[in-house]
Amino acid sequence: WVDQSASLQSTTVRENLLYALKQRPIRSVNYTPEEAAQRAKDPKFFLAGDGVHCNETGHWLIAKQIILHLGGKEVAGMENAKALVATHPNGEAVLKLIQQRQRMLKDAWLTECKHLRPGMRTGIPVAEAQAKWAAQEQQIAELAKRK
Repeated sequence: WVDQSASLQSTTVRENLLYALKQRPIRSVNYTPEEAAQRAKDPKFFLAGDGVHCNETGHWLIAKQIILHLGGKEVAGMENAKALVATHPNGEAVLKLIQQRQRMLKDAWLTECKHLRPGMRTGIPVAEAQAKWAAQEQQIAELAKRK
């Protein structure tokens, strides 16, 4: 992995993310020695069991590379996202609010577009979800800045 962040400071975040993903496409992710050992013991071990949707480890590998590319070198030695969350005194609370917010808006939009995915909860109206999103954004910001 080559750190190109200094030369890309004038580009947008979106361009940085696209650049980072092009440098190490998901299909070429190498297993860590621990993951390779797990795969050797259990041939059913995959980062994406269905071949498409990453599990927690797969998501961490992707997020870690993006964070490293954007200059967050402190994650280099972290084994998983839980280690990153643990670095902030309010990390668990912030993560919980972000997850609640994401689920709420996902359910609202899937309900709005009449998606028929089995097992999905019925969401609140999108306008209501967006208003709650904004309120939660304030809560998240407050928790994130407390150290």
